[in-house]
Amino acid sequence: MIQRALRRFVPRISGRGRGERTVSNVYDTDWTRIDRSLTYPQGEADDVHPPLLADMLDIAAQLSAPFPSVRVDLYASATEIRVGELTLCPTAANDRLLPENADFEPGRLFGDRGKPGSVG
Repeated sequence: MIQRALRRFVPRISGRGRGERTVSNVYDTDWTRIDRSLTYPQGEADDVHPPLLADMLDIAAQLSAPFPSVRVDLYASATEIRVGELTLCPTAANDRLLPENADFEPGRLFGDRGKPGSVG
């Protein structure tokens, strides 16, 4: 999943729906772990670097290009990438970037666009 404002961040959520503890680790585009999580607590261990990460980032950039903000869900094996969905308002805008002060980072990437009276 990559949102235009978060394009430099790659959240990896695991365990959800499998009866395991759901965790969220966040990485930069070089797969260096960042001290952030998205809604769920951070996992203890780093996730394995996806072999097709560069291709996934290219696909996400192409699919997200027309939108000011969109989450692109991609799923990958060692040899294949599948697009899950494009989401314009993930979790009805209730996701939390943790720690709480990190939630301001994406807003700063939008600049004045989010201020009252701004256009676009």
